[in-house]
Amino acid sequence: MKFKFFVPLIGFVVPTLIITAILFHLEPPHISQKIGFCILMIAVCSTYYMGIKAVLDDIKKE
Repeated sequence: MKFKFFVPLIGFVVPTLIITAILFHLEPPHISQKIGFCILMIAVCSTYYMGIKAVLDDIKKE
């Protein structure tokens, strides 16, 4: 896989992490909110990766 495939994901994840770090610093969340945010970020990244992989596999089969 090429790096350019992950540029949109990086464009989403980096600002999200920066904004969240600022908000978490201003008002510390409960542990359940931190866990939920971590699960959300893992789900976003894994879904994006699986989507890219599925498209590349379909292209190879043609």
